[in-house]
Amino acid sequence: MSLIRISTSVDQHSQNVLFTLQFSDVPNFYVVDASNRQQDSFQLYIFDAPRQDHDGLAGGYVNVRSITRGEEIQYGGGLPIRNVFPDPGSTADTTSGGWGSVRATVPFVQNGKTLFYIASLAVLAVPGNANFGFGFEAYNFGASEGFTGTCASNTICRRRRQPAPPSSPPLPSPPY
Repeated sequence: MSLIRISTSVDQHSQNVLFTLQFSDVPNFYVVDASNRQQDSFQLYIFDAPRQDHDGLAGGYVNVRSITRGEEIQYGGGLPIRNVFPDPGSTADTTSGGWGSVRATVPFVQNGKTLFYIASLAVLAVPGNANFGFGFEAYNFGASEGFTGTCASNTICRRRRQPAPPSSPPLPSPPY
C-alpha cells in the first residue's frame, strides 16, 4: 500500500482544512505485527510554509508545526495531531512515537482507498496561515516508502517517485 496523493482545501472563513488522502490499495490501520507495527500507517508533517526540497527532516524540526499520526489510529478514538516536541519535564506517552503531546484528536472517515479528515489551522499550529506546507511518509509494518516534502496547502500533492537504487555493474560474460 502506498499513499499516492494528498489534497488539501482550506476554508478561509471557518479556518478549517479538509485533508483527502488517496492510497493505492485499501489501507488496514488496525492489523499489527508481533512488534506492534501497523500494517499500514502514515505521518503528515505540517510546515509553516511550503518547502523546496525532499530532504526529509534531517535539518531538524525547526519549521515543523505539528504532526498528524496515522500510526496511532490502531488505538481507536480518532486521528491524533501532536505537538512536535514533548513538553519540558514531561514523559511521552507510550503511543506517541517520541512526539509531543496531543493537540487534538480529530475524527476521520475511511471510504475504501480514501481517508478524509478536517482540522483547524489552529490545531495544525498554523493559525490564520492558509499557505502552509506539508510533507508525508507512509509505512508498511514500519518500513517507509520515503518522504515527500514539497507540498503546499490548497493543492494536490503526489508522492514523489523515489530514485532507483544504483544498479550493479553488468556481470562479465563467461569466457566460453
